[in-house]
Amino acid sequence: MMNSMLDILNSRQNQSALVRGVTAAMIVTAANEILLKRFGKEILEHASAAYVRNETLCIACLSSIAAQEIKLIEQNFLDELNREIPRANLKKIRYLS
Repeated sequence: MMNSMLDILNSRQNQSALVRGVTAAMIVTAANEILLKRFGKEILEHASAAYVRNETLCIACLSSIAAQEIKLIEQNFLDELNREIPRANLKKIRYLS
């Protein structure tokens, strides 16, 4: 059977570095918005999402207290991100100091 053009494009998108980069940027932006919503604007002075690699969101933390607070809601945070961006498929958070 012939594949539809949409199926072909969707399969190509999963392989495209450009699409992966755009998705990663969307994840970082959404993660920072969730941090802002959950903790208020003060959190962004101490922690912010930096990048995504291998199903892991990396968050740069200037404060161990901020990292601990995020760690307390880690699973809910990941669930919310994965709901907001289904392509994210994030499994864990890595904290950078």
